[in-house]
Amino acid sequence: MAREGDKGMRGRLAGAIALAVLLGGGARASAEAHPVIGEIVWYQTGAYCTFQRAEQAFTYDDPETWRFLFITELVQEGGITVERGYMRLDGVLREMEFLGRDSTDYGEIRRYRTFGPLPVTVTIDMTSGESGPEDTPYFGKIVAERAGLETEVAFKGDCGV
Repeated sequence: MAREGDKGMRGRLAGAIALAVLLGGGARASAEAHPVIGEIVWYQTGAYCTFQRAEQAFTYDDPETWRFLFITELVQEGGITVERGYMRLDGVLREMEFLGRDSTDYGEIRRYRTFGPLPVTVTIDMTSGESGPEDTPYFGKIVAERAGLETEVAFKGDCGV
C-alpha cells in the first residue's frame, strides 16, 4: 500500500513530466540525429510568409488546415522592419536567426539558423509563381541540416500582406 507521501511525490513527478513535454523536453536533439521538421498550427493572421507541405490542402476559412512548416513575421525594431522565421524542429517551436537571401533566376534562396546549442541551419529554396496584388506564391524545398545530417521537405505557400 502506498504511503501518503508517495502519492504526493508521484503527483509532483507527473506534473514535472507533463511540463517538460509541453516545453519540448519530450524531443531530444543530438548531433547524431537528422533534424525532424514538424508542423506549426498557426491561427494568427500576422504571418508574412506561410509555407506548408506541398501535398497539403489549405482553405482560408478552415483553421484545421492552417498547419505550416515555416512561418515568418515582420516586426518593427528600432524603426526598421525585421523578418523573423519560425519552425517546429525536433518537437520544439524555434525562432530562427535570418542569415541572408540570394536571388536566383527562378526565385530566391533564404538561410536561417536556430539559436542555442546544436544549431540547425535551414535553407529554403523558393521558386516564385505569378505575383498577385497582395502576395506571391512559392513552391520549393526546405532543408534542415545539423552536423552534416539533412532532412528535406517539399513545400508550397506564399509571402505577402
